[in-house]
Amino acid sequence: GSAVRYENNRHRITLTADGSHGYNVHYPALPMDERSDDTRFGRAEYVLTPEHSSLKMLNISLYHSRVHHVMDNKERPFSDTVVAISDISTTAQGYRLETLFTPGNITWFAGLDGHYITKDGMRTKNMILQPPVNGNLPVKKEKLWNEAYVFNNGVFTELSAYQGKWFWILAARADLNISGSDTIKIIRPGAPEPYMTLPEKAKSTLINYSFSGGLTRFFGKDFSLGISLGRAMRSPDMTERYIIMLPVGYDKYDYLGNPGLKAEVNHEADITLTKKSSGMGQITGGLFFSYVTNYITAVRVPELPLTADVLGVKQFVNGEHAVLYGFECAWVSPRESHLGIDWNASLTYGNIYNIEKTVLDEYGSVTGTEVLEKDAIAEIPPFETNLILSWQEPGVKVVPAVSFRYAAPQNHISKAYYEQPSQGFFLMNASVKYQPLQYLTLQGGVNNLLDTDYYEHLNRRVIGTTADMPEPGRVWYLQLNLRIQ
Repeated sequence: GSAVRYENNRHRITLTADGSHGYNVHYPALPMDERSDDTRFGRAEYVLTPEHSSLKMLNISLYHSRVHHVMDNKERPFSDTVVAISDISTTAQGYRLETLFTPGNITWFAGLDGHYITKDGMRTKNMILQPPVNGNLPVKKEKLWNEAYVFNNGVFTELSAYQGKWFWILAARADLNISGSDTIKIIRPGAPEPYMTLPEKAKSTLINYSFSGGLTRFFGKDFSLGISLGRAMRSPDMTERYIIMLPVGYDKYDYLGNPGLKAEVNHEADITLTKKSSGMGQITGGLFFSYVTNYITAVRVPELPLTADVLGVKQFVNGEHAVLYGFECAWVSPRESHLGIDWNASLTYGNIYNIEKTVLDEYGSVTGTEVLEKDAIAEIPPFETNLILSWQEPGVKVVPAVSFRYAAPQNHISKAYYEQPSQGFFLMNASVKYQPLQYLTLQGGVNNLLDTDYYEHLNRRVIGTTADMPEPGRVWYLQLNLRIQ
């Protein structure tokens, strides 16, 4: 990547260009491997900081990215029957304008932003075991995306101020979200008509309103207690609207988009507290409760899948409602302490109501469906806590550190998604950082020092199996960082 910057007392202009290229990347949990990935990104930013004005900042930025992604199954066991190649192109461009005013003792932040995302892709299947047609190997082409796009424009504002022992903040946002796709059509070889077609030029227009407010009370300089309430709307993403038969979920199903999805609506309440002192450092903690309507989930539909070793097809739909709640807390030792301590912990618990479950027999065949009155939300990580100990004496060039991580077993799992429980684990890492010069840092260490055999709860499983995918064992590393200004 490269960047060019011009800057004076009030103006700053930055131009950035970047790119990444990947080849022959293997994905054990997916039915295909990445053969190539070509990503290009560009960004332009202008920042104005006026003097002697209530306008304190004006920021304008533009960006554009383009990705060309090719995957295939040539190194998979079933490539001797069908060789499949997926070729997908994605573009994203957008803008953001931000302003900051300070009328009186109020801080007023306002602006607008937008993005336009497109995606188009084809999967070509070479049917090796089928009889030749006119002397040629039979080839089937399937659309994974068909000129899909999402166009979003939003306007936002935020007001905040300190008044004595109180701090208040109000925020609001409105979005116009427009999306569309050419015909989503699935064709079977030899069939007289497509066996499934979603609406041609399947367009969706959503207007979303979000707003929130918070109030914090300070008790002296060292302790504060705050509460905030908010309502936020999330438009369905491109995958949820326009994906055409790909196993993108946790379970072993091909997924199909739904252009008619409504926006999710989240109603949330948060309570936070902060305690600071020169002797004990800073302690922060928070509780949250979230009630989500139109929660986007998926139900089984009778169509036949296009991916090998999956159980069937699911389509994204709006569920009834979901409830999530949890906490997070952290402690950071004082900067004056020779021993630096950084500790945190978090837990989220969630349920969804009246969700459809596909019933399987002992051989994995589908026998029907049932509605669960309450089920766990899939793919929620378990309780986790982390502790980092480091030597932070000023002026020391050699800084040793050791970290500990504990993840609890996750037994609150989704029955509808046939999610599997996971075991807890304990990890220990150690490192030493040496900085002989301001711009040069040398760091080495070992991850998973105890060589623990473990796997993350959110790890995917290989399509067609129930095998857990373990994380790496003991890993030694050495890094050299050079900073050029």
